[in-house]
Amino acid sequence: MSDFNVDDILDKALGKTRVSQKLSLKEFFENRMKDAGVSFRGACDLLEVQYRTLIGVLEGDQKRADFSVLLKLATFLQLSKEEVVLLYLDSIEAKYEKTSIIDISTIEFIQSNFDLLAFKKKGLIKSINDYSEINEKLCRIYGVNNIRSLKLGNIKPAFSAGKIEPKNSKERDQWLLAGEKIFRDLSNPYVYNRQDLINYIPEIRWHSTKPNGGLQSVIKTLYKLGVSVIYLPATSGLHLRGATMSFNKKPCVILTDYKGFYATVWFALIHELFHVLFDWDEIMVSKYHISDSSDDDLALREKEKEANSFARKYLFSIDKTKSVKAFINNKSEISRIAKVNDIHENMIYVFDAFDSGNSNKYGWVRARNSNPDRDIWLASLSSNWDDIDSIEDYYHRNILIYN
Repeated sequence: MSDFNVDDILDKALGKTRVSQKLSLKEFFENRMKDAGVSFRGACDLLEVQYRTLIGVLEGDQKRADFSVLLKLATFLQLSKEEVVLLYLDSIEAKYEKTSIIDISTIEFIQSNFDLLAFKKKGLIKSINDYSEINEKLCRIYGVNNIRSLKLGNIKPAFSAGKIEPKNSKERDQWLLAGEKIFRDLSNPYVYNRQDLINYIPEIRWHSTKPNGGLQSVIKTLYKLGVSVIYLPATSGLHLRGATMSFNKKPCVILTDYKGFYATVWFALIHELFHVLFDWDEIMVSKYHISDSSDDDLALREKEKEANSFARKYLFSIDKTKSVKAFINNKSEISRIAKVNDIHENMIYVFDAFDSGNSNKYGWVRARNSNPDRDIWLASLSSNWDDIDSIEDYYHRNILIYN
């Protein structure tokens, strides 16, 4: 190694023109492996270099390289040390060239307005420091060419006195804006009529008896009544059942699978429709209503109680739940009662577990055992933050529902 001088090699490399051959360092390496008849693992053993280290160098991910690795590569590739250094620098430049075009003001905007940790926890981004990836993903999620065109921080939920700032306002706002982008894609052409919605409400409940297609059928009908309903999972710090917003002066509802129960999604839907029916004027003014029972605002909490009471009475009231308590371990009887009441049996088990609190340790076990497969009842409505296409292309995947 005595002939290896880092500064000398860098001086020579940076003072020379690029390697005339247009192959990348990785391509040189792949060609050399073929000529030598060795696998990648075999090459690692031959060079005495760890697998991940060599991958990082070849693909430009290893921004702090051990120059002894480059020296070994030069020997293996039968290139000069200077040529290998230039190829290595080219690989880094190709990997991170997008980062260099993101100006400081864009980075500052992202830092000021987004909860990047929330996105990282859900898998939307891999790093909170790779602003090339962050900028690209955010522009896709929000359907914009320039992330700075978004206006965050001005979202004020309906009924809120505005005195108490939510702990997770950034996370809440970025979630709502992702939903707004989907509503923009839907661009519901139908006119909202309150009386038409009132007339349809009694027909909704029985659709819950059909995990396969029931929710989609209701969403399709609501869409034609001027009410757009979508599913968008909440990020890790948001404990929300759903939200109602005004977009183009029409009601738009976002549902989540809070707690993961089939019954909870239907409860959330009826809860949000209550806000559409009875709180629409306030929502039109404020633009959003967040269904968050943990909110400290007293006015909002009171509205939530009213919506919860409405949804519970509509689906399966507290009194009804008490009346079937004696049969809770009789599956056939609970199934019969559910059928008579035009609901899925999971609602009875979930409401019983909720009402029992900690006094019945088997309540939630029964609720989980009766829970239909999420992939069945969500089907094409399903989307995940770690699969950006599922959110970006939500409308196109569900075009048969929203037409």
